[in-house]
Amino acid sequence: MGGLYFSSMGGDIIQSFKQLIIDGLGVISFGVNGKVDSITKIYLDDLWVRSGREVNIFHWREGRDFILVKKTSKNLADTMKKIKFFGYDPSKLHLEDYNDEYWMINGAPEPATYGAGLMLGVLGLVCYRRRQRSSPHQ
Repeated sequence: MGGLYFSSMGGDIIQSFKQLIIDGLGVISFGVNGKVDSITKIYLDDLWVRSGREVNIFHWREGRDFILVKKTSKNLADTMKKIKFFGYDPSKLHLEDYNDEYWMINGAPEPATYGAGLMLGVLGLVCYRRRQRSSPHQ
């Protein structure tokens, strides 16, 4: 097992790697020490998780921690199936357009998902209120 462990005790962290190959159980930990608002960015030219392997990501926070992979990465589509964000729904893992050169791997649901969930809740409440009003009071 190998890992990358980041601690933001001294402030923001920016790391770049030409190629990160996971050939076993890999761990990326954004750490629990340090300032809550410190930003960590990992820039990768290529990310490759070999067959039968996986990478687990711990202490990641949306908007604070960034895993950025070049859009030219050859193995990214297959690798996405082997990444797990601890504490997040694996089915919500997705790529976001970070800029012209990089994808951002995100473990949280896309913002549109929040809107859809909110709309379902509002519709349910409206239907419930209408049903209450149309029922004869006893």
